[in-house]
Amino acid sequence: MPNKKKVEILPSEFAQKFLYLNGKPLSLADYKHLIDIYNFTNREIVLKFSRQTAKSTTLANIMITRAAMIPHFKVLYVSPTVDQTKIFSHERVAPVIEGSPLIKENYINSTLIQNVYMKQFLNGSRMYLRYALLTADRLRGYSADMNLFDETQDLRPDIIPVVKETMSRSLFKYALYAGTPKRTKGTLADLWFSSTMNEYAIKCSSCNYWNILDEKNIGLEGTICSKCGSYLDLINGKSEWVSTYSLTQKPYIEGYRVCILHFAHAPWVNWKTDVLLKRETSSKAVFYNEALALEYDEGISPVNKFQIQACCSDKPMVSEPTELDRNYSSIMGIDYGPSGSE
Repeated sequence: MPNKKKVEILPSEFAQKFLYLNGKPLSLADYKHLIDIYNFTNREIVLKFSRQTAKSTTLANIMITRAAMIPHFKVLYVSPTVDQTKIFSHERVAPVIEGSPLIKENYINSTLIQNVYMKQFLNGSRMYLRYALLTADRLRGYSADMNLFDETQDLRPDIIPVVKETMSRSLFKYALYAGTPKRTKGTLADLWFSSTMNEYAIKCSSCNYWNILDEKNIGLEGTICSKCGSYLDLINGKSEWVSTYSLTQKPYIEGYRVCILHFAHAPWVNWKTDVLLKRETSSKAVFYNEALALEYDEGISPVNKFQIQACCSDKPMVSEPTELDRNYSSIMGIDYGPSGSE
């Protein structure tokens, strides 16, 4: 038996060296903002992605990479519906396993299970792919080292702690929550606002201003500096993840926002149709959610967290009502919330 040598390698390095996508080796050279996500070490991670930003590909590669690198590692993937799980298994996980020479030749054979809901590796690792829309009862009894929640914005919040019980005996206990945002309240939003809320800041080479990409960075042909209007170099320019939480202590959950503006140079993104036209033809809520990975309240929340923060000042609170205040009648009413709300 040949001598075996232990090699120290980061998950992002393993993925780029050994995983293939559409017949070609995976490369993150032009997508540096994804490297820290591949290499996560925090026990809980929330990933807020817009559409067309490689969310499903990233989740599949994280599953396969960790299962390949760590013997007897068990991953439990959970989405809201059976169709979402089938699509993820067929179109994201299976092609990478079958198309990556190292994985196909050294990690699988005809004796192992490779179906829609379970993938086995020769190193003892397993990947379970399941769904839970209204209840997590069917997931009781599984044993996992990592829970991967997809489309978290559509998951019931009471499902998550039940699923996490599958990691009670694990030495790893990794929980990843991924999805595309909707409103400022909800399963994904609540996790995001409880996290470090990391934003990928990009430094303008013209005026040295650090940009956190949003609607102000949309130019006619690509991303621009919101201060001076110069085009930003997303590949070679200076950039880094920065935390934007306002709590006094660092949150336990690490959070990352990834939007289509980070992929302005990607070959699959057509700037005119995917950004400019979508901004013109979509509602503001849809554009904020689907393109910018930002929450948006549309006719549901009369006052949100950001409006309250905008009203804050250093002036002291009034402890007693003024004479003018006392002249007004105080009236309180109760209105029903939107359909289906609690």
